[in-house]
Amino acid sequence: MPEPPLTAWYVGYIVTAVVVLLVVALVAVILMFARRSGSGALRITEALDDLRLRTASLQQVGALAGGLDEAAEALARIRAQRGAR
Repeated sequence: MPEPPLTAWYVGYIVTAVVVLLVVALVAVILMFARRSGSGALRITEALDDLRLRTASLQQVGALAGGLDEAAEALARIRAQRGAR
């Protein structure tokens, strides 16, 4: 009985090896982009934290303005009472 040709097996092995190499290359590229995105996200987070620290006092401006309005109203009432006497 003659041996069947192994050409189909060799072609199958070669195709499988090429597919595996392509998958490995694509995963490497995806991981590279993920690492780059992760480092960019870290820089953005640090910049946002810095911005939050620099603008934290702006949240108190509203409270200060409200307090100044109340003080101005109280002074106006006092002046009105003194003027009415």
